[in-house]
Amino acid sequence: FFFLMIRRPPRSTQSRSSAASDVYKRQSQDSRYLLAAVDTHIRAWDLSTGKFLFEITDAHKSQIQNLVIFSDNKRFITTSKDLTMKFWNMETRKELLQVSQSRWIINSLALTSNDKYLIQLVGTNQDSRIVITDLEEKKIIEEKNFDKNIQELYLTGDNQNLLIVGSQKVVQLLKLSLITPEKVKDNTSRNGNYNGVSSVAVSHDSKFLVVGQNDRSIRIHDFQTKQLSLIHI
Repeated sequence: FFFLMIRRPPRSTQSRSSAASDVYKRQSQDSRYLLAAVDTHIRAWDLSTGKFLFEITDAHKSQIQNLVIFSDNKRFITTSKDLTMKFWNMETRKELLQVSQSRWIINSLALTSNDKYLIQLVGTNQDSRIVITDLEEKKIIEEKNFDKNIQELYLTGDNQNLLIVGSQKVVQLLKLSLITPEKVKDNTSRNGNYNGVSSVAVSHDSKFLVVGQNDRSIRIHDFQTKQLSLIHI
């Protein structure tokens, strides 16, 4: 199988002045561009040539936690611990829009391949929720509360499975049919307790989910047959 490796960015407790700042990286859908956030700065490379493209210094007032790139490679989104989400122009490096939050921290972002729906995992110390926004209509079409211990979300390439990842478990929370907002369906299923999730991978054909565990074992889930395979290394 050929898998797209997805690793959860480390949640460091070090201060901004630390030399070992967190780095959050995200490739464009066509794998041409790479964006990296280091503390409050954004850097970009063209992977087809290896050329460094630009740096935006102090893009946020606090550490950047998430990046997503639109499929046209002309825009991208960043979120930060300063409770803001910003939309950027990739070519001019100019800020297009800033959305401020009064309470919720955006822990993770996903963007559907048609750039229509933005999916946010937001939370506080008490609870977390999924928020799905229609970017064309500029309105929220779905919200759902769930376990506060969930930290990351991933959307498979076929836009059908939304994976919610925590430190001990992976949850297939929503089965998405992103044609109209009315067809967003709840299809909650828990895949059991895990021995500490160290990494997550989804096959390029979106048929398999692979979960690496801290006990040096790998679980392979077949989305279609619901079968589970376990490999010890």
